[in-house]
Amino acid sequence: MATAESVETITLNIDGEEVAVPAGTTLYNAARTIGAEIPTLCHDPKLEPVGVCRVCVVEVEGARVLAPSCCRTAEKGMAVRTDSERVRRSRNMLVELLMADHPAPCGRHRTTRDCDLELLAERYSVTHSRLAS
Repeated sequence: MATAESVETITLNIDGEEVAVPAGTTLYNAARTIGAEIPTLCHDPKLEPVGVCRVCVVEVEGARVLAPSCCRTAEKGMAVRTDSERVRRSRNMLVELLMADHPAPCGRHRTTRDCDLELLAERYSVTHSRLAS
């Protein structure tokens, strides 16, 4: 009789809530299991994560720098904050930097309102970029 391989489960804390996920789960996917919304522009579940846009950063207790949640693997006992003031400031700055080189409003947003970057700019109240020429 064949037995199914058992998958190790780890427990971590996300936004004050205990979460149990299979070992190897990214922080992005772990957070989604409890309904935490983490924005991203470069995440595609069909591809290996690359963390290019950095909009998905989260705060990991004890870490000096914010971690891209799409690339960082969840660890046992880890404490993560997905929406701290530090995270919001970082996301705001990143969206502002990305908007500096983005036509305002872009044709896609004007016609269908589905430009992810412009939707993030609205979410983080980025109305313009100080860096745009």
